[in-house]
Amino acid sequence: MKKLFLFFLLIPALVSAQDINYARETINTLTSPKFQGRAYCTGSDKLAANFIAQQFKKHNIKPLLPGYFQYFNLTKNCLTDSIFLYIDNQKLNLGSQYIIEGDAPSLAGSFYLYRLKNPKKWQRFARRRDRDSFFVVVDYRRIEKLKKQKKQIYKAILENRMQAAGVIILKDRFYYYPSTSHKFYPLIYMKHSAFPIAAEKLWISVRADQKQFKTQNIIGYVKGQSDTMLLVTAHYDHLGRLGQVYFPGANDNASGTAMVMDIARNFANRKTPPHYTLVFVLFSGEEMGLLGSTYFVQHPPLDLNKVKLVINLDMVGSGDQGITIVNGKDNPRIVNLMKKINQQNNYLPDIAIRPNAADSDHYPFIMAGVNAIFIYTRGEYKEYHNIYDRSDKLPLNKFSQLENLLITFINQYK
Repeated sequence: MKKLFLFFLLIPALVSAQDINYARETINTLTSPKFQGRAYCTGSDKLAANFIAQQFKKHNIKPLLPGYFQYFNLTKNCLTDSIFLYIDNQKLNLGSQYIIEGDAPSLAGSFYLYRLKNPKKWQRFARRRDRDSFFVVVDYRRIEKLKKQKKQIYKAILENRMQAAGVIILKDRFYYYPSTSHKFYPLIYMKHSAFPIAAEKLWISVRADQKQFKTQNIIGYVKGQSDTMLLVTAHYDHLGRLGQVYFPGANDNASGTAMVMDIARNFANRKTPPHYTLVFVLFSGEEMGLLGSTYFVQHPPLDLNKVKLVINLDMVGSGDQGITIVNGKDNPRIVNLMKKINQQNNYLPDIAIRPNAADSDHYPFIMAGVNAIFIYTRGEYKEYHNIYDRSDKLPLNKFSQLENLLITFINQYK
């Protein structure tokens, strides 16, 4: 009897272990070199989509559309050919020492370096006749000291109103963002340690290719006792490749993708159906500007009037400091229920709320009149839009707890 009692005590721990193992395996797959950052220029969004659809099928999650896919088109400025950057004959490492923003044009050649020591005086350089022979170099620390004029001057430099051949911002923490189009100049973020003090010349080679792609949202469902629906969503796409490096996107958002997939298989294999019909949506195109969720809302494959709530998960790979619910201020009943469940089970150290913001895939639903929240975890893990957001670094220290909170919430929410 004692052994049986101990076995039942261990059941929650075993369930959590299974959840975390499935999540870790899924994240490892989605962030692997084979998937090349889950974007479009290399077709790796399709590899990821096929993997997710296969998992849905394997775990008895029904397709809402044939093959689970809702197709749409998008455009991306592809920078997937090898990128080279030399300063005074010293080659720099892409991703670790510098980043070229995703709206860069094709460019190859050598250029002089012009240090803009006083950012306020950028207009002096703009009057030079030979400005297209130079890359302007600005230390971000000098911009920070400008206080009242900081935003205005920084914007002028980022927009290259000097009309230089290119712009280099010296900044030790930088992020990569893709783009649908390209500008007339490359914007480069570079670590201070990578820029030689007495540097005079730069040689650069980058090729840009603006293309249109057919991509896909992935939609599965578990039939409930009611036709009223709850949507659990995340975006599975990420930044893809930049030259010879790729962005794994473990926290952003292989973590949210894995949690949606695990919640789906949890409900799909129950003997008793859930109260609401649960629809599980993995969006493409989020990193390009919420394109997949916007398309879903504008071309709904289901009756949006029957959607009671959308729970969107984006960057849920930590949690040692708790979670934040975006649009929580407009949903006190939802927040209070989550806090009650959390207090009863001691899942998370804190549940904070924020007003609505256009920062993830919940937003197009709210704009269409469908209630939605967006949940992300908070913690020590800070890797974001860089080459270091890897599966082996992602702690998942509150992953099972958040998932159990959401499953309990779905069971109790009426």
